[in-house]
Amino acid sequence: MDVIDQKWKRVQIPLFELLCNERVVYSPVQGGKWLSVGEATLAKLSENDPKELLVNVFLAANQNVATLPDHVLRALALYTDSSTEITPSLTRGVLRETPSCYKSLGRLEKIQLLKFVLKDEKFSDLLELELLPVTNERFISFSNTDRAIYISSSEHPRELLPGLQDRFLDQDIDDSLFRSLQAVSKQGTREMVLFLRHRVITLNI
Repeated sequence: MDVIDQKWKRVQIPLFELLCNERVVYSPVQGGKWLSVGEATLAKLSENDPKELLVNVFLAANQNVATLPDHVLRALALYTDSSTEITPSLTRGVLRETPSCYKSLGRLEKIQLLKFVLKDEKFSDLLELELLPVTNERFISFSNTDRAIYISSSEHPRELLPGLQDRFLDQDIDDSLFRSLQAVSKQGTREMVLFLRHRVITLNI
């Protein structure tokens, strides 16, 4: 059996190396086309990532995204390092380059997208992305301008500033995302103001 395995490996390695250079990966982008591994962006994502959403966003941006079975992805990882994968960093670049690929998405989808692009905690790379949820059920762009976004507290609810629904962070989101957005404010990506018991503190950290 060991001899057979060794012979198979000698055949397997050059076979996979050859296949990686051929157009054997299908992408539905622009009506569908066949690509080499190096030309494709692979949807190699964890179970917790919004895979279908990300694939649709990349397709809407005319990116050569491809979905492959797990065993094929594992094989590719063994025989090539030239493949591109969907990552938070790459996704932010695609969103910034082609805003139309995500701006018409619904609230839940934008929230899922925001959670994904925050995974690597590269908060300074959020600039210009229209993914910051505010309480009028809209999303605004992350920015370094002087226009502050407020986080309300029980002592200082947003009702204290009527008519400014677009200036308060929508806190109807899960705790992990809320903590991530608090971290964004501390990184200085966007000036946020936190209402405390006796005064207003501007976070420019």
